[in-house]
Amino acid sequence: MPPALTSPATTLTGSPAELAQLLACLPVTEADTALAAWAFGATASDCERWYAELAELGLVEQVRTADAGSRYRRTHALEQATGSPQETGIWEDRVQAGVGWLAVAAFAAAEAADVHAPGRASSLRPGYAEPDLAFTGATEARRWLDANAAQLPAALEAAAAAGRHRDAWRIGAALCAHADHHGDIPLWLEASEQGLAAAQAAAREIPVRLLLLHRTAVLRADGRFNLSLDTAEKAIKRASGALRGRGLYEVGATLLAAGRPSEALEELRSAWTLLQDAGDRGGAALTMLLRGAAAAQVGEGDLGEVSVVQAREQLAALGHARHAAWALAHQGRLLVLTGRQQAGDRCLAAAAAELAQLGAARWHAQVSSWRGEAAHASSDRSAVTRHPHVTPALTSRRRAAGPGARPEPTGVPGAAA
Repeated sequence: MPPALTSPATTLTGSPAELAQLLACLPVTEADTALAAWAFGATASDCERWYAELAELGLVEQVRTADAGSRYRRTHALEQATGSPQETGIWEDRVQAGVGWLAVAAFAAAEAADVHAPGRASSLRPGYAEPDLAFTGATEARRWLDANAAQLPAALEAAAAAGRHRDAWRIGAALCAHADHHGDIPLWLEASEQGLAAAQAAAREIPVRLLLLHRTAVLRADGRFNLSLDTAEKAIKRASGALRGRGLYEVGATLLAAGRPSEALEELRSAWTLLQDAGDRGGAALTMLLRGAAAAQVGEGDLGEVSVVQAREQLAALGHARHAAWALAHQGRLLVLTGRQQAGDRCLAAAAAELAQLGAARWHAQVSSWRGEAAHASSDRSAVTRHPHVTPALTSRRRAAGPGARPEPTGVPGAAA
């Protein structure tokens, strides 16, 4: 049983006291009204009243966040009043429900923020009641992940320790999406490893494949291309439809980052066909973007530019602002490499500003690197104009660092949006 409340919370009785006990036992320091409502089977307004009582006693404090709903952080006074979660040593139904709600919400947010086809989460739900959560779009989902990201590692570890594998792999997948977006490679590596272990323990085929794709992407971002390709092969073995298409996309992305554009183009063409046939419009558009980058690197510049522009338009129409900005960066990159310096720099500058506003640190760093290369190339051309005997290094740089080629960080998108 949860510990009895002691001073200064002796005036609490009934549901507010039980809420205080729940907060003390949760493996996270913050919880919102929706989590409490699910754990108690109560309404959000009831939970708000209970939280208000706790706040008056200084046991919780409200947290201001950009995401919808009220959030509260437990204080040191609450921990003193109830005993620490470690001292209680419990995983009671309400605590399990609270962590389960967090796992469902995190995975739903990751799915809503993903450029690939929505609706996959519904195929992964168990055949029993759990919260039905929906986000209005990728922006709202991203805000929720950002607001809750600090809570998720502790929740993942607690779920895994308790053998709650479904909750653990869901949280792991959500952390992968968050880490990908913000360029946090260490967190991405750890979350993909823990999430994959949980999915394997749960013996769920689709989650295992999804976490393998996350591992593929983060290993690519970390520069371990051979291991990335080996991991992708495991993900697509005997897979079909959209999942196979997404796996082939990851293979193509890694080949492109490793400087093997001809092989990448072949894989990306197959991936595009599978994703298009499966109705995964976002995945098909993202694949078209990389097809364009690969085509440009093998000398098909016109086809590459058309593909990149079409991909940007499609991603923007689908509401995926981050990926549309990334496509704009690729468009600018192609313009620069084909001698249209001013137009290309305008695209790169606009893309960099948009990615910075969206908090896409990894991609913003890549675009900043591309802008630096463009400025250096422009300087080389100016030197040749002034001193014709000077030979610029532009041609070699074009070959070595074409669209999608990998200076650090990688110039191709990850598995999660």
